[in-house]
Amino acid sequence: DALLKTRPESELLPNIVRHLVTVREGRGHWSSRQENTWSIIALTNWMRASGELDPAYAWSVSLNDRAVSAGAAFSENVLETDVLKVNVAEMIRRETNLIEFERDDGAGALYYTAHLNLNLPIEAIAPISRGLEISRSYTMLGDETSTAIAGAAIGDTVQVRLRIVAPNTLRYVVIEDFFPAGAEAINPDLATSAQLGTIPSGERIDARRQGWGWWYFDHVEFHDEKAVIYANYLPRGVYEFVYAIRPTIAGEFKVRPPVAQEMYFPEVYGRGAGTLFTITEET
Repeated sequence: DALLKTRPESELLPNIVRHLVTVREGRGHWSSRQENTWSIIALTNWMRASGELDPAYAWSVSLNDRAVSAGAAFSENVLETDVLKVNVAEMIRRETNLIEFERDDGAGALYYTAHLNLNLPIEAIAPISRGLEISRSYTMLGDETSTAIAGAAIGDTVQVRLRIVAPNTLRYVVIEDFFPAGAEAINPDLATSAQLGTIPSGERIDARRQGWGWWYFDHVEFHDEKAVIYANYLPRGVYEFVYAIRPTIAGEFKVRPPVAQEMYFPEVYGRGAGTLFTITEET
């Protein structure tokens, strides 16, 4: 806010705004009420000074020199988002595809994000490490050797072991791990469930059972199809997060790979391998 008032033409301002947005805590606020107040005042003054709420410019998007979308931004539609989807079949295979965003000299800022999403066979999905590494293995609960398995019987308790490698200190990391379609997660927060891999409470830590570095993971959500794990702050290092699933339906299931990324910088990304998990009838 001080720089905005003294040097409103400074080229540093956009990056400072980006920094203020990305250093928020897990629920979208800063570390104290005072920081909340000053940050909101500064960002509000930035919007007023930059004219972002009263834009007046035309824009266009092209893919490989072919126009694919165009429009105009003005005060009446400033809060609206234009979504453009291009079929992968229209892109050039094994070559660089160029997406070009253009706008004229009118007032206001143009914001955009671009994502590439592919639906591939599980066996064709290879691990990727772009600033994060993640891998997954399955073991039987109680197996002291932690031997990896590729299947289990209905009613067994299977431990999912996620290994996360952070080459650098990261902020706001989100991890998604998908269950085999014939299995469901055991939520350790329920009174009927034993502690099967999340935060231990007072006892001596067994890294083979509980994982390592669990104290950096602030929040875990168990959905019907996946577990979502959050870490507001993850120092450089190697971590293992352990939780449990229970097979319920017999069959051979292709399991989507686990993925990890920085929430506000999704280009920092890691993906594990897809796996095949077989569930048999009760023994």
